Amino acid sequence: MKLGTFRWNRPLGRIGRFEIALGLGLVLAAVITSTASFSDVCGQIRDTTLRLHIRAASDSAADQADKLAVRDAVVEAAAELFEGADSLYTAEQMAKADLGTLQQAAQDTLDQRGSPYTAKVYLTRMYFATTHYDNFTMPAGQYDALRVDIGPAEGKNWWCVLFPPLCLPAAEPDEGTALYTESQQTVLQSGYEIKFAVVEFFQRLTRELPVYDGC
Repeated sequence: MKLGTFRWNRPLGRIGRFEIALGLGLVLAAVITSTASFSDVCGQIRDTTLRLHIRAASDSAADQADKLAVRDAVVEAAAELFEGADSLYTAEQMAKADLGTLQQAAQDTLDQRGSPYTAKVYLTRMYFATTHYDNFTMPAGQYDALRVDIGPAEGKNWWCVLFPPLCLPAAEPDEGTALYTESQQTVLQSGYEIKFAVVEFFQRLTRELPVYDGC
């Protein structure tokens, strides 16, 4: 009787496991498809964004304070420089044509503060980890960036977004994000921590340039 009951229940157990596996497979497929779409939009964001990356001379209190002062000066100069820019290409062309102005703004700030270091300002392409700000999140990956190195540039760094103007003086979040498409804005303002983590994982696997982690 017990043996018969056991044999009669086994096919049902197999069917149950199959249905569970099928359901999990469908859920996994949906997640992968959704993440792939999310990743595509992250790629669009990277291709339309100019980041700002400032590296302090060291981690000393004085050098970190100098870094923040240089940040303020460069961001203020960039606000005037990029006025009217409506695309990443336009912003980069403006920056290339006037790197001297940004360089001078950084160097004048260091000189006024009595810093012995020289600032180096240039455009590059580099990897950024996922970065969370108050009103938006920038996905991980390779970005075009305006880099400011102070002296040996061995201290903790600071980064934000120059274009669209998400970090410029008096820039409202809506003003900057308005230059992104609706789908890009959805990603930037989303709380999809798992999806951002998946994107960062694969970006780290495929990166060609070194990672600069800092604050």
